[in-house]
Amino acid sequence: MASIMINATSKSWCVDTCTPIKGVAATPVPADRNYEFGFTSDLMVKDLGIAISTANKVGVDVTLAKECVKFYQ
Repeated sequence: MASIMINATSKSWCVDTCTPIKGVAATPVPADRNYEFGFTSDLMVKDLGIAISTANKVGVDVTLAKECVKFYQ
C-alpha cells in the first residue's frame, strides 16, 4: 500500500519523506533510525544558539529557549 501511495497521486511529503513505517521510503526516514536524534538536533542547537545570542544583545528574556537547548544537547 505504501509503495502505491508513494508512486501515485496520493504522494505527499508525509508519505515519502516522513512516513512512520520503517523500511517503506526510498531514503532513510526518522522511523528507520528509531526516531533517534541526529543532524536535525545539532542544527536546532546551532539555530537556538544564534537566537539566544541575538536576544541577549537586545535584552530579551529567552529562558524557555535556553531550556530547549539543554533538551536538544
